[in-house]
Amino acid sequence: MIEKKNLNLIAQNIPIPSIDLIIMFGKKFLLVKRLKNPAKNKYTFVGGILHKKIPIKSAIKKIVKREINLETILKPKLIDVRKFKFKKNFSGNNKQLEYISSIFLIKLSCEVLKKIRVDHEHSGYEVFTKSALLKNKDVLVLVKKVIQSNF
Repeated sequence: MIEKKNLNLIAQNIPIPSIDLIIMFGKKFLLVKRLKNPAKNKYTFVGGILHKKIPIKSAIKKIVKREINLETILKPKLIDVRKFKFKKNFSGNNKQLEYISSIFLIKLSCEVLKKIRVDHEHSGYEVFTKSALLKNKDVLVLVKKVIQSNF
């Protein structure tokens, strides 16, 4: 884990490579509500920073375990790559932060929903229909754009 001050220093100069996961249960989308910057108090994809020497599939498994406490067979499918821009950095300062995100789709069965437990960086989760997700003011605009473009 990289310290916040070091992460902010890196983010001032280059985009952070990340993985975002569109997790679907049938035709509904699982989003988590962030407690920390960037995207504090917004519903976002389950996701995380991509670290050196960790294969992408291993990183996806770690992110899913860490953020929503699921250990399940995952069949991620790359569906998009986007640059996400945030006005605030990890400390909440008004210094622009950019991610280059590889966005994967994961489809899970509905019985897995009852096993979800969010980590300390999230206040909870919600499962949205596409329509509800697009209308909800607490869903990050970047998330809405990805859903609109791909579903």
